Amino acid sequence: MVIVGKIADSEYHRGMQALLEVVPEPPTSSWACYVRSQPSFAFEWHYHEELELVLIEEGSGQRYVGSSVERYAPGDLVLVGSDVPHTWRSDSPGPHRAIVCQFKREFLGTSFFETVEFAQVKAMLDRSAGGLRFCAQENADVAELVAALPGHPPVRRTLDLLTALSLLAPRPATRLSTVVDHRRHEKSRHRIHDAIDIIHCRYGDSLSLDDVAAETAMTPGALSRSFRRTTGQSFTAYVNFNRRFRERFAASPREYRAAFTRGATAHTTP
Repeated sequence: MVIVGKIADSEYHRGMQALLEVVPEPPTSSWACYVRSQPSFAFEWHYHEELELVLIEEGSGQRYVGSSVERYAPGDLVLVGSDVPHTWRSDSPGPHRAIVCQFKREFLGTSFFETVEFAQVKAMLDRSAGGLRFCAQENADVAELVAALPGHPPVRRTLDLLTALSLLAPRPATRLSTVVDHRRHEKSRHRIHDAIDIIHCRYGDSLSLDDVAAETAMTPGALSRSFRRTTGQSFTAYVNFNRRFRERFAASPREYRAAFTRGATAHTTP
């Protein structure tokens, strides 16, 4: 994943501007699954289009999901809905380890979860708009499935994810956050995604703010404001950073991260 900005550590997360995270899609899978293993988990308040299923295997600290702040410990199992701001921050000695699964609702097709067979899963995904916490003691079977996911090939991994979601769907879950309309800036968010894609695909061109604004049906002023609000960086700073990164690593940050994810067990943030 790529967080396109930084935010200071703070307890007062509700009033902060969550930053957009661009989650790269692995070349051999339609969704991302990885082990996050680090000495500590830093506070990085962010959101992304993908839903996120997180299992904590080692470490403890505070989990922030929307308006919710709770303690987490090994066995903590949470489903975070699309565009819900969230972060985990450790406050105990390491190591800290989590299994992270990130998938778009339509990753298997726009109507997959609309079928009668997956009615309960669809209802659970709907409820995840505020984040859902599942009891560790009652979901040891799901935790075992999730823990093994990163080691499986793509087909087995996807089938086991569906099994895990199907097992969780009818079981009790605690809603974490007050439901908020996280999609109120959806049109702007999609246009910023389009702008980021243009930058990544045409990094060698002499891209100007006016050019990208025209291609995303925005005025230069609106693009500039939305870009900074969404990414935490100015348009020019983001373009320059990506060009310098490509010159050094022969890949965009997104491509570099995707390649790294395929062979590594560490990642930046869930």
